[in-house]
Amino acid sequence: MLLSGASTSHDIPLGNKDFGGITMLVPVGSNFVESNSLPDYGAGGFVMYKNTGEYSHDAFTITFSTTIGKGAPSSFTLDRQDGDISIYRDVNGEDGLYMIREVGGMKVDMIGGNEEVMKEMLNSVEISSTYSID
Repeated sequence: MLLSGASTSHDIPLGNKDFGGITMLVPVGSNFVESNSLPDYGAGGFVMYKNTGEYSHDAFTITFSTTIGKGAPSSFTLDRQDGDISIYRDVNGEDGLYMIREVGGMKVDMIGGNEEVMKEMLNSVEISSTYSID
């Protein structure tokens, strides 16, 4: 459910989205659907959402994981840190970005093509104290 709207420097409107205990800003008109998951049985779990709606190039996937400390896939290389966000670039020179931010004992990572939108999304993450991956 999208709630209040905001606007990025690139004029992509953002609205609040609840992922069942994790809320964050997402592009208005995007449609994040669960595409993969693994329950956390004490060894780390994750849930991945793919954007099948508007602005899918800007923000393609979001993954919430309890596996902290793992970096990006080998197809990405670390470009720089921006505060607590790690920004990786595609090793083949494509415009794809992979960003990671740790929030409240969770690793939140995203793949997309719009750095400013992705940073706004990651910086807006709020995790309920009762959220769990199951």
